[in-house]
Amino acid sequence: GRLSQEKGPDLFLELAISLCMRQPELNVVLLGEGPQRAELEARVAAAGLSARIHLPGYQQHASEWLGALSALVLSSRTEGTPMVLLEAMQLGTPIAAFAVGGIPDILAHEESALLSPAGDLAHLTAQAERLLTDAALRQRLVERARQVQRERFHLPSQAGLWDQLYRRAGTPSWH
Repeated sequence: GRLSQEKGPDLFLELAISLCMRQPELNVVLLGEGPQRAELEARVAAAGLSARIHLPGYQQHASEWLGALSALVLSSRTEGTPMVLLEAMQLGTPIAAFAVGGIPDILAHEESALLSPAGDLAHLTAQAERLLTDAALRQRLVERARQVQRERFHLPSQAGLWDQLYRRAGTPSWH
């Protein structure tokens, strides 16, 4: 991701620090590059969590990271339809996110993800903690998210829908 204001990496970091303080076994990764990187690294160091909160920078193959996560937390202040969301759904990574932009058009709270009101960091932190501590919840959300991804966002499914649309439309009158 981009480590810039609109993506909310500062919010994510506050969430991560809070959870690390309560869960001594927790390790966190924040992928990406951007103008806030130095500030974020300084905040991690000041919290004494450099060994547990990792900022490995931009990663060419983010899907490898996504598959290894216990949860994906999206703390964006504003968003379109994030590709990382669709990738996480396909890979079976449970999601907690702010309900901004296109996110609530894709995911339903308590059905396929845990969504929080925009900017409500305490709520998002609680939702992330639920994902980390409730295996049954994670499994239920992952199953539904995968189903939604296959039905609405899987390329072969999309191609079939477009084909049906074109066939129903028939030959244009200007042809």
